[in-house]
Amino acid sequence: MQTVLLSDIRQNIFIDLRSQIYKHLQKMPMKFYNERQSGGILARIITDIDAVQNLFADRLLHLINHSIVAITVIGILFYLDWKLVLLASIIIPLFLLIFGVLMKEVYKTSMKLQERQEALLGNLQEDILGIKLTQSFTSEEHREKKAHKNISDTEKEKRALQIKDALASMSTISISVLAVTIMWGYGGYSVIKETMTIGTLIAIIYYLNYLYTPLSSIFESNIEIQTSLAAAKRIFEILDTKSGIQEDKDAIELPLIKEKIEFKNVSFSYDSKGVQVLKNINFSAKMNTVIGIVGMSGEGKTTLINLIPRFYDVDKGEIYIDGYNIKKVKLKSLRQQIGLVSQDIFLFNASIRENIIFGRENITEEMFLEAVKIAKVDEFATQLPDGYYTIVGERGVKLSGGQRQRVAIARAILANARILIFDEAISVLDSESEKYIQESINSAIKNRTTFIIAHRLSTILSADEIIVLDKGEIKERGTHAELIKRGGIYKKLYDTQFENVAIG
Repeated sequence: MQTVLLSDIRQNIFIDLRSQIYKHLQKMPMKFYNERQSGGILARIITDIDAVQNLFADRLLHLINHSIVAITVIGILFYLDWKLVLLASIIIPLFLLIFGVLMKEVYKTSMKLQERQEALLGNLQEDILGIKLTQSFTSEEHREKKAHKNISDTEKEKRALQIKDALASMSTISISVLAVTIMWGYGGYSVIKETMTIGTLIAIIYYLNYLYTPLSSIFESNIEIQTSLAAAKRIFEILDTKSGIQEDKDAIELPLIKEKIEFKNVSFSYDSKGVQVLKNINFSAKMNTVIGIVGMSGEGKTTLINLIPRFYDVDKGEIYIDGYNIKKVKLKSLRQQIGLVSQDIFLFNASIRENIIFGRENITEEMFLEAVKIAKVDEFATQLPDGYYTIVGERGVKLSGGQRQRVAIARAILANARILIFDEAISVLDSESEKYIQESINSAIKNRTTFIIAHRLSTILSADEIIVLDKGEIKERGTHAELIKRGGIYKKLYDTQFENVAIG
């Protein structure tokens, strides 16, 4: 009965703990994930929690039971001969010193082991996701050597932990034998001197033998507690990490966006001590307009649009939507009105339909069919054996690049986003796919404010305004015709690109 009850309690505790960590991770900013391997984060949720859970599996109940037994038996021994017990206790300081040192070593090694396992999981996940690259460069042997080293290092750390566990256990046995020897010697001497009866000595020895099992269990539990504490520390490192994106305590719901988005003197850097990626950005975008953003790689184009949904917060300046500072509105009400379609599309290992609906409730069939029609998903999905219920595979590997882009566009449309962001959404597609995606974009941007980060300038020729970034600053603004006439950075980009197209 105790085992069943404890199992239920343990299950509920760790369901809540894992759920709490997952919920916390959902709120963490992009910077948090940029600095960590996803496999390492999974290690915190799985292996670290399992390490803590093992403590609750058996040891907790045994620790309580054996502690009660040990206290009771020690009380009886004191009653039989308190002098003898005190004499045996003189070795306790020595024991605590040795055991304490070993416990610290067990804790340190447990922490190292958890870190090794985190690195191992992270690297194995990278190897699985990058298997196509590995095979294409015939780098299997190189990756195998690296994986073998990671696995070997992890197993060496496990062995080191087992050795230190064994030493700690041996110290308890050695001290116990020494204590029994002292009590035997003093007890025998007392019997000879007739200050103790043989019956009392036999009783003491009986209770000493009875005391060995609970004390051993208590000390072994302490050893396992050190392992669990190391894992628990890593778990709470995640829970104690605050999101860099904080919602104002007086934040309000952002009403339906109707007017414009404004950047006022915005500057940003990924590191407070680093080089500014964006400097003194000022512009506004009215609703129902298309804004093209161009510039060389590394000029801050993606960074700029990532500031709108507050994936990052500005260092200086403010961003306003319809007069509301985006730091003063609730994140959910802000992000619900923004649809993002990036170059690197992420699709879940689920059906086309699930990836488009993406957990949204109250989506009618009419709404779904309208979104897939606008994004032109229907043109390929209806040709598949399972239609919209076709499983796309991990990260959408069963679909072509253009098909994945169209699914992502449909997802953004179905979100009823007032702001659409296309981050180089067609830069890696062939001309035929580009044509389809461009048609999907043209259909999707109606009645919305649209930002298009363009590598291929052909996608923004009809934009209402084009912003040219250079070294993190806005150097030029205007329509395509105005910028061509000006003969500046944009014209050079345009001439270079279309000259290459002509040559090709």
